[in-house]
Amino acid sequence: MKRIHALRLATLLGFMNALACSSSLQPAASGGSSGGAGQAAGGTTGSSGGAGQAAGGAAGAKSPAVGFASVGAGSHFACGVRTDGTLACWGSNDLGESTPPAGTFTSVGAGDYFACAVRTDGTLSCWGSNGLGESTPPAGSFTSVSLGSHFACGVRTDGTLACWGSNDLGESTPPVGTFASLATGDYFACGVKTDGTLACWGSDGLGESTPPAGTFLSVGACSYSACGVKTGGTVTCWGGSSLGQPTTGGALVSLSLGQNFACGVKTDRTIACWGDNTLGQTAAPSGTFVSVSAGDYFACGAKTDGTINCWGDDGLGQTAPPAP
Repeated sequence: MKRIHALRLATLLGFMNALACSSSLQPAASGGSSGGAGQAAGGTTGSSGGAGQAAGGAAGAKSPAVGFASVGAGSHFACGVRTDGTLACWGSNDLGESTPPAGTFTSVGAGDYFACAVRTDGTLSCWGSNGLGESTPPAGSFTSVSLGSHFACGVRTDGTLACWGSNDLGESTPPVGTFASLATGDYFACGVKTDGTLACWGSDGLGESTPPAGTFLSVGACSYSACGVKTGGTVTCWGGSSLGQPTTGGALVSLSLGQNFACGVKTDRTIACWGDNTLGQTAAPSGTFVSVSAGDYFACGAKTDGTINCWGDDGLGQTAPPAP
C-alpha cells in the first residue's frame, strides 16, 4: 500500500488500495508547471458522476468496421481510442472514470479514478475524480498525457512538459527541456528527453526519481518504481522495483508497469510480461500488438488487427473490453 499524505486523506478514504501506473507509449510534450504544495495548476474540487462498474461505456457513434488504435489502463479500469477517434472505457466507474466525453481523440491515459485524453485539435479533456484538480488540465496543445494517483503530466507539441493536480512532493513541477515521452507513478514522474536521457521528479524515498544514466527508448512507472527500455532493447529498473529482465527473451521497444509486474512490446510486436502472476497478469495472450498498458493487477494490449485483449484481475470488469 502506498504512503498517504495528510492533505489527501479525505480524498483517499475508501480508495486506499489504488496505485497509479503508467507508461510512455508515444511522443510527449509539455510546457510550464505550477509549483508549491497541495494542489497544482488551478484544479477545482468535485468529481463527475457514475457509480459501480461500467459496462463498456463509450462516447460517440461508431461503424462496424471501426477498431481500436490504442489503450490506456488505470487502477481498475481502462479506456481505448477507436480508429474513428471516439473513446470507450470499461471497468470501475465509481467516480465517472469509465464515462468518457464525446468527440474525437488521438491518445488516452488512465490513473486511479480519473482519465485524460488528447483531442484531435491537441487540447486535453479529463474526467472522473477531481478532488485535487487532476481532471482540470491546462490549456494548450499536447501530443500525449500520463496520469499518476492525483496528478497528470502532458507533453506539449513543442516538447515541453506541463503537470497539474496534486503537488505535495513536487510531482507537478516538471523540469525544463524537451521530451519525447513520459510516465507517471504515484507521486513521481519520469520522462525520456529528446536526446534519449531520462529525467525524473517528485517523490524519491526509494530512489524512484534517481534514474540511471544512458539513452532510452521508453519508460514506465508504477507506485514507487520505474523501468526503462534502453536503446539496445534491454530493461533497467530503479526505485522500489525488484523486476529484472523479461524472462521470455527478445528486445523490447516499449513497456508498462503494474504492481510488481511489467509487460512490454517486443520488436516482433508480441507481448512479454514478467513478475508477479498471482492473478494471471503476466499470462499475456498470443498475437501481435501495437501497444500495451498495465493497470494495478491487469493489462490490456491493442492488437494490430484493431481488437483489444486484456488479462489478469477482472474483479470490476477491467479485462472485459467492449467490441469496437
